[in-house]
Amino acid sequence: MISKTIVEQNPWWRVKDFERFDYDLEKYQKMIVHFSRKIPPLAKGRTYFIKGPRRSGKTIWLKLYIKHLIENGEDPLSILYLSCDRIPIVNYVQLMNIIREYLNIYKRESNFILIDEITRVNKWSYALKGLKDSGVLENCITVVTGSIPLLLTRGAELMPGRGVEGGEYYLTPVSFRKYIEALANEKIRRILKEKSFSLDESIEKIAKKISETLPYITEIDEIFYKYLQTGGFPEVVDAFLRKEKPVEEALEILLNYILGDIAKENRDPDIAKAVLIEISKNLSSIVTYATLAKKIGISLDTVKDYIKILEEMLVVIPLGKFIFSSKTSTLKGGIKAYFTDIGFYYAIKTFSEGKLYSQVVNETLTVEKTPIIVENIVVSHIVQHGRIPKLREPNTFIGYIKNKKETDILYKRQDGTLVEIEVKYRYKVKLPPVKRAKEVIIISRDSFSYDKNKKVLIVPVSVFLALLKDCEKSL
Repeated sequence: MISKTIVEQNPWWRVKDFERFDYDLEKYQKMIVHFSRKIPPLAKGRTYFIKGPRRSGKTIWLKLYIKHLIENGEDPLSILYLSCDRIPIVNYVQLMNIIREYLNIYKRESNFILIDEITRVNKWSYALKGLKDSGVLENCITVVTGSIPLLLTRGAELMPGRGVEGGEYYLTPVSFRKYIEALANEKIRRILKEKSFSLDESIEKIAKKISETLPYITEIDEIFYKYLQTGGFPEVVDAFLRKEKPVEEALEILLNYILGDIAKENRDPDIAKAVLIEISKNLSSIVTYATLAKKIGISLDTVKDYIKILEEMLVVIPLGKFIFSSKTSTLKGGIKAYFTDIGFYYAIKTFSEGKLYSQVVNETLTVEKTPIIVENIVVSHIVQHGRIPKLREPNTFIGYIKNKKETDILYKRQDGTLVEIEVKYRYKVKLPPVKRAKEVIIISRDSFSYDKNKKVLIVPVSVFLALLKDCEKSL
């Protein structure tokens, strides 16, 4: 049954300039800065899964995709959008019936079925599997989103051989590369368009690209300092740049959505908040699950469960110790916990301590604490850079290593070779006394040097992140 609510969610069915009547796009158009998100080629008969945390822009991406389709000549009636957050779809049977009824009325040579937050529907994969097996979706491009990636992955695993393989994408808070592309002047944008690198490249190639970009470090540093204060959530960035709107409001919305999703997964939001607070207190430090459990007053299994689901929601990154024999990392014996975006840190600190956002930022970006924030940003970028859905998850390519005084990061390239990455956000940086990989990248505050013989590269963090590619599966 095509209800009034569904019709209202698809304003392009009745008006050409639907952006004026679409709540999400109207809000998007009012933002000061618009971040570039790619639209990959999508094929008929396939199902695509877009994963990302709440408020990262998945809904906006779907609406911009609809706009793109219509501008490129697709019939507006060939596009069905369903928000499972806004339409009370009780179960997979109801979802199947809505899609069947829509296609009975508006079937075209090609149709586009776009379902936002599909994981809110109980046994949603049964609906797509049933429709796929009956041939109903043969001429459809189906795109679904979800804020708990593991639930999307589990659903996809129940649909083998039904056009889902290789169809997973990430839509996360914007990387610094996307951030600077949006905020920089035309000259910097042009340079960034011409230059980027992957950690799978040789350190010599990376050094060359970094050196060619160094003349613009002043402009890049200026924008990086803004990124240190905002992270990559679009609404937080907009509130920060607008100045007239409290950033606290955007942070509160972000935190409430996360805790709301926790509740929907039959977990206690208060426990989740306590876990997040402890992570913020121990950011980048090695801490055991037992220590966290003791501080919060919950069992060991409970703290593991909550960190796991927060990881699945792309909120936290529990980084494990790197094991050289297997070239993988393990969470046994202690983790280094990070946030996937520094906006989560500011949200937790603001509301757990009852302080204004500006006060939290001023207390955080000090000589002592800024290196911790920078390390968080670097690690989250490297994780997002290296991951490939199902094929290459973080524990298979990144982990921490510890010497007497410091802990560093080891990154395993796709060819199996290792790169040691040290974050030393200070003015004077020394070469490491001991190398545990053939190549070393030291991420500094503003220093640059490259020792070709020792294969040690010292690089300013802002330029490093500006040139670091997003993963191929990142929108």
